[in-house]
Amino acid sequence: MTIDIQPNLIQPAYGNLVYQFSSTAQTTYYKYRYAVDVWIGGAQQTRLKITPQNTSWGQVDISPIVKNYLTSRPINKGCTGTTENPITQAEWGAVDTDIQFYYIVVGEEYSTTPEGAVVIYEPSTQSDLRYVYNGVKNWNKGKQFDFTPFYLSNYSLPTEFPANTHKFLTDQPRVQYISDSDYATLTGFNMLTPNILTGTTYDTYSQRVYSALFEFFDVDGAFISSARTYNTLDNCGLWVDCQNFSASTFNADSHMFEYVGTGTQNLEEHGITLPTNWHYYRVSFEGTSYECNKWRVRNNSEEALLEVNYADCETNQLQTIYIGIGSSQDICVRGSFAIAEYGTKTPLGWCDSWGGETECWTTRRISEYFYYYKDPECGPGNQRVMWLNSFGTWEYFTFKYRHNVGYDIQRESLQREPDNYQAGWDVDKYYGWNNTNRVWKQNISKTGLLYSGRISKSYLVWLSDELLKSPSVYLIDSDGDIQPIVLTNTEVVEPNFQRNDGQYEMVLEYRGGYNETRQDNE
Repeated sequence: MTIDIQPNLIQPAYGNLVYQFSSTAQTTYYKYRYAVDVWIGGAQQTRLKITPQNTSWGQVDISPIVKNYLTSRPINKGCTGTTENPITQAEWGAVDTDIQFYYIVVGEEYSTTPEGAVVIYEPSTQSDLRYVYNGVKNWNKGKQFDFTPFYLSNYSLPTEFPANTHKFLTDQPRVQYISDSDYATLTGFNMLTPNILTGTTYDTYSQRVYSALFEFFDVDGAFISSARTYNTLDNCGLWVDCQNFSASTFNADSHMFEYVGTGTQNLEEHGITLPTNWHYYRVSFEGTSYECNKWRVRNNSEEALLEVNYADCETNQLQTIYIGIGSSQDICVRGSFAIAEYGTKTPLGWCDSWGGETECWTTRRISEYFYYYKDPECGPGNQRVMWLNSFGTWEYFTFKYRHNVGYDIQRESLQREPDNYQAGWDVDKYYGWNNTNRVWKQNISKTGLLYSGRISKSYLVWLSDELLKSPSVYLIDSDGDIQPIVLTNTEVVEPNFQRNDGQYEMVLEYRGGYNETRQDNE
């Protein structure tokens, strides 16, 4: 029994999670079926019986099963014992169960004769561990989604803007406009353990997020000041202790997807004072030198050298060494590395080769830059909208031109017969002396029109692909609280020949996701 094809390491649930497997028994015996146990979150959730679709292999797509074990409520999971708040108000935080790990175990059943009883051979061939998140893979992205551009790392990190690797989990333009009182968050992939991802180059390895750096600039582009928030201390954790490798150095409730508050309101509420003369600021994630681990590598072969390829901590470059027969060597490695089966590697803790605590605190940029410019427009509307994007994370846009609010009223009436009712209600002008026409149920829900004002085509494409297709959309009030809405109609206004400035406008119609007022038996 072999598993021939399996999903990539990290894949969206709303796509395909296809496994293909084969067995020599398939073409030899009778009444053949594959038995597939699906494990999600460390527990077996179901067993499938798969009839082969081909003379030499079987296949199954488990995405319809896996997606039922993912949720994306826009509530910050927070620390144990804290009050749940919308993710919009996060300094650091996470959404509960927006990513899961899974694998399958394959067995088979068949009969050795045409008339014989079917015997099941319990699943024992296990696939590799894989991860699934509450996102969408569009048809034009192929059978599997390449998640590697979203690995965070300082290997070969491009410094030019915009960077095309080490991305935040969003497709929005990397330049956004923000007012003095806006909430916003960005999301990055936070690797929980070096054993999850293998490799030693920037496109096969993702570092843990240690901090977010905010750098403020004036109208001339001159640097003003900077500030940091920390994913460890500010997200239920402790500071790094380079002298005590057994100390807890990570947030107590780590997550694969970490949100960082990036809006002006988020920063001010969490102790960062914005300079009075700021014109724009940029955000980036940072990792630290404690991503390096010390390993003792031993060559157990009696006839061959052991080749070891790894990323060296001190030079941050790929290295290749050869360990002699029966010998061992201690190396300091950034990330993970693989060796031949005749070698062994023993972890010795965090690397301390820099000689003390000071260097251990050194931070290095591991993500692209994201820019927020002070919004120069003062439109009559200032309604911020939050929605679930195709990556399963939350993002925002402010409709600042206009916001028209109305109410949709729905009534149901109850008509009661008069005491002397005989001929029925069809009798012309017959009312009776005790007839009743009552409103017995009345629902009032909020409706509205949101006008974007003039936006560029890049913004229009982003909003069309993400906001209009999102299954979950919310209005955000001035306190950061959220109200669910349902999009009912959308209009896109293209520039006419008189204006012809390449600017567009989006008009969004919505209704409230719940009734604002409900009355019974008036």
